[in-house]
Amino acid sequence: MILYVTKKTKERLNIPMIDELSDISKNNASIVLNNEEDTELLKWGIKIFYMDRRKCLQAVNFASKLTIYLFDIHNDSIEYIGDAMANYMYHIYDNDEKMTNLLNRLFNEHSLCVFSNLTDKTAISTLNYNERCYVNTYRFYDYIENNTLKTIEINKDVNFDNLLTVKINGKREYIVPGEYFKELLTNYYKRS
Repeated sequence: MILYVTKKTKERLNIPMIDELSDISKNNASIVLNNEEDTELLKWGIKIFYMDRRKCLQAVNFASKLTIYLFDIHNDSIEYIGDAMANYMYHIYDNDEKMTNLLNRLFNEHSLCVFSNLTDKTAISTLNYNERCYVNTYRFYDYIENNTLKTIEINKDVNFDNLLTVKINGKREYIVPGEYFKELLTNYYKRS
């Protein structure tokens, strides 16, 4: 998967871009970029935000607008962002055996994550919209119970309780990101 990060995210978390990697890592990252850059389903926009002065990340899938929120991120855990995203995806679809099997296949076939600079205007727009709706409105504080932030519930609700718009065959359509991601992933594996 390709994780496209904003400039501020790259700077605040010291995320290395491909040209900053060692030769072996650079070669592997280049292969992932070349193989996956034409598949919207494998691309994610990443933007940093802060909650209680802690670094957090919002990840939005380019194709489906599935959104994953990661909380309390540390600079030394950057290499595990893909694993954390996968973990939340399993929780989002924990009652759907078919989807769990598709996720297993997705993560087995696309196990490496590489970082690149975010330039896609649609992804940037979605990240900004989500930030206005969730981060800036303090909605996450509604998910605190006994001093614990219920992050799994946040990620489920964000993806199944919202309507967003996407262009499908040139027309703007309303979608529920969690349902649309499932549809796109199912179709992705029907073709192969």
